[in-house]
Amino acid sequence: MKGILNLFVSIVTQPAILVALIALVGLILQKKKISDIVSGTIKTAVGFLVLTGGAGILQSALEPFAKMFQVALHAQGVVPSNEAVVAIALKDYGSQTALIMLVGMIVNVFLACFTRFKYIFLTGQAMMYVSCITAVIMISSGMKTSPLLIILGGIFEGTLLTITPALCQPFMRKITGNDKVAMGHTGNIGYA
Repeated sequence: MKGILNLFVSIVTQPAILVALIALVGLILQKKKISDIVSGTIKTAVGFLVLTGGAGILQSALEPFAKMFQVALHAQGVVPSNEAVVAIALKDYGSQTALIMLVGMIVNVFLACFTRFKYIFLTGQAMMYVSCITAVIMISSGMKTSPLLIILGGIFEGTLLTITPALCQPFMRKITGNDKVAMGHTGNIGYA
């Protein structure tokens, strides 16, 4: 029995599988067709693997630019890329990222249902960035990977995903003339 439990834990702590399982549950809850459930779950896992695999390629491609800038500008540093940074971080923090994202989505839906902020954040890659950076910051600050880290990170993310579209909504209303659409982006605070 212990061997089966260890196998289960080793499988679900793989970030691509964990994110695929979250997608699977979401598709089942939406009562999608079996073909859509299978397709969506596989696409999610493959997409996650492509993202993390592509990070190495992107990092290698940006390395010559970083060297050129350092020589030309007599500066030290890196050429940042959100996608590359997050994909690299997912190698070490992927499971925490996926779980924080799951809790954040639940908190976002809960807040949208029970508060005056009726915003559901649908920008998946931005949600993953926020989850990943949240995990990295919390763990780097000394928090141990635990249910508390996942819950606090999820509450932070879910609240951020609910409140930041509300900050931009008065401006969106002026632009569109109605409240039919809101903007969900990691830059919402700056935009407002």
